[in-house]
Amino acid sequence: MLLTKQFCIVVNAKKYPSRELRNLAPERCKFGYDVMEYVGRALFVECRRDIDIVADLKNRNIEISDSEVPFLGKKFIIYLAIAHRESRDRIRSGMDKRGGYILHLDGTCDGDSPHLISGMDGLSEIILGNIKAPSENSEVLIPFLKDLKQSYGPPLALVHDMGSGLQKAINEVFPGISDYICHFHFLRDIGKDLLGKNYGMIRKCLQNSKARTQLRTRAKSLQSKLGNDNGAFDEIIQSLKSGKVSEKLASKFPDQIAFVLIQWILDADNESDGYGFPFDRHHFVIASRLFAARKLIEQIKDHSPNGADMFLRIKSNNSLVHLLNLLNTLLHNKHLCHAVRDMRKKIDVFDRLRDTMRIAVSADNSGLNDDGADADIPTIKEKLEKFKDWILSPEFPFVINDYLGMINQLEKYWDKLFADPITVQTGEGEATIYPQRTNNSMERLFRHLKRNHRRKTGTTQMSRALKAILADTPLVKNLTNPEYVSMILSGKATLAERFSEIDVKLARQKLKEAKTNQQRLPTKLIKLIRREKFIEEINNVFRFAS
Repeated sequence: MLLTKQFCIVVNAKKYPSRELRNLAPERCKFGYDVMEYVGRALFVECRRDIDIVADLKNRNIEISDSEVPFLGKKFIIYLAIAHRESRDRIRSGMDKRGGYILHLDGTCDGDSPHLISGMDGLSEIILGNIKAPSENSEVLIPFLKDLKQSYGPPLALVHDMGSGLQKAINEVFPGISDYICHFHFLRDIGKDLLGKNYGMIRKCLQNSKARTQLRTRAKSLQSKLGNDNGAFDEIIQSLKSGKVSEKLASKFPDQIAFVLIQWILDADNESDGYGFPFDRHHFVIASRLFAARKLIEQIKDHSPNGADMFLRIKSNNSLVHLLNLLNTLLHNKHLCHAVRDMRKKIDVFDRLRDTMRIAVSADNSGLNDDGADADIPTIKEKLEKFKDWILSPEFPFVINDYLGMINQLEKYWDKLFADPITVQTGEGEATIYPQRTNNSMERLFRHLKRNHRRKTGTTQMSRALKAILADTPLVKNLTNPEYVSMILSGKATLAERFSEIDVKLARQKLKEAKTNQQRLPTKLIKLIRREKFIEEINNVFRFAS
């Protein structure tokens, strides 16, 4: 028996049409809905590589090429988006039973890529809608917000970043509805303004001096000299605990300490909490450790009796002296010294603000999983008032002009930082809803997309991927929500079954529209606009014409 593209059973060279078989795959398509679902989940939920999907399907006796995998992935998103739109009434009904929804709005972009913007219900964490746009201006966002409003009704409240275009669109589409600033975005913007200039200088100085390259080269040289004796590290730990260096270890101890110090300097990511800049400051940590290592070696040489003796006694093995000379060379830069000193003061103030607002708290391992849900808003508000008073008081230990921007931001967005509890009527009676203070659920979504891209391509650059990605790709996050899956399945057992009910012509039209939107500039047009004297030639044409 053979299944043909015409969905017929062939027996003894005769074709017998089959309605049941027609439901297994789209008309004139090589692969069934089940293969489409498998590829879609593997690509977007499990973050698997195309080559691995091809190999796994081959083990299941399904031959598929590398190019067909991403194409099936796009079809999966198209079908999922259609099923989502056809289920909007059920999604809205589910949210109404909880008393409504809180609309979280956020977006991501990279370089010259378009903005991928998503709207999510903060209570159920269901992605409600998505668009791709060249920018986040109000003209683009207003139709998007109107579509969300028409589909799901007005939200109880909104949570978003401080983009002016988004705020203008919200004011027009949702007048009178409370909207709040995401505390994480608020802190991130303040931190970038406060620390960005110093951090950029530190990064530039470290790159220009090739600090990490020189340190890695020195570490590699020391490792070849010391060998791969892992037991030596146990001996070093024992020496550090006891405060004494054994005779057996004495000859190699400077080399070992120099090697360990270099690795400590380079291990700056260990101080990262998973929030990104300005909460994590990788280059600042490296610079700070350079200064700390230099100070330590100088103290050993100049003030420790055993250390001074070791420097003088082991003339043929002066790795610490060599490392000290390298550190002096790397740190002989007044711009680097000033930037580190200035940034250290600002970090003290910024981290105090983080602790006050109980978001992205320093030395917390939650990373972007920290939604600040356990924080008491009145208490935060009271502490933030004291924080402002402290900066403006005579007791503030730093130059206040550097922090006036922070104060201005606090005063500008003060009313949008504190969301009061919302009392609603649900199917089970009256309930109190506490709006989340962050958009971190959406940040995790975008991080998942970027991690997926890195895993498959090995690069962190998302510009090309965001140009090619379908706008509704974030809907795949909803597939981890059983309630949502039940809504879009509409009584079917699998997505494959649900997809078989979708109008194939509609799916093809959506796929065609997506392809049209992603077309690059024609080759001849690119050649034209990249002519060396393009502007001059146009000018000459008009001069000639006149």
